[in-house]
Amino acid sequence: MFFDSIPGWMLPGNREKLAELIERCEIRTVIEIGTCYGLSAAWFAQRVERVTCVDLWGAIPCAGVPKNVYELFVRNMEALGVSDRITIVRGDSHSPETLQQVQPADLVYIDGDHTYEGCKKDIEMYGPLALNILCGDDYDPATEDLRGVPKAVDEMLPGRQTFGIFWWLVK
Repeated sequence: MFFDSIPGWMLPGNREKLAELIERCEIRTVIEIGTCYGLSAAWFAQRVERVTCVDLWGAIPCAGVPKNVYELFVRNMEALGVSDRITIVRGDSHSPETLQQVQPADLVYIDGDHTYEGCKKDIEMYGPLALNILCGDDYDPATEDLRGVPKAVDEMLPGRQTFGIFWWLVK
C-alpha cells in the first residue's frame, strides 16, 4: 500500500512545511488531534519515532467518512508498516479523560474539530503538551465550514505563522 492510497486531506504544502519544521526542530514525537483514515499519521510515522493519534473515529457523513473508519485506519497503518510507531487514544479530544492518556510531545498537530469552540478547546488542552511546535491544518477563512479554525488560532496564538492553510507556532 502506498501513502497516497489513503484518503485524506493533507496537502503537499503542509507536508513541505512540516518536513522542514521536523528537521529544523529535531522532532521525534508527535500528538495528532484528528486522525480519520491515518493519512497524516502515516506521514508522521515515516519521519518520527512515535505518533499519538487522538480521535473518536466515528462516521462523518458530510465528509463521506464511514462508520468503520477506525478499522480502515488500523488497516492502513498495518499495510504501511507503521503500526509499531502509533499510539492510539480513542476518545473525544475535549474530554479530560482523553487528555490524561496523552503525554507531552515535540510537536502537536491539531486537525480535529473545525468549529471555533472546538479548535479553541484543542489549542487550550493540547497546546501546553507541545514541547517545540504547535501547529495545525485548515487555516482557511474563505471556506465556511473552516472559518472557526483561523478565528480560534488568531485569538489564541497571535504569533503564529501560516503557509497556505497550514499554521504553526514554534515555542
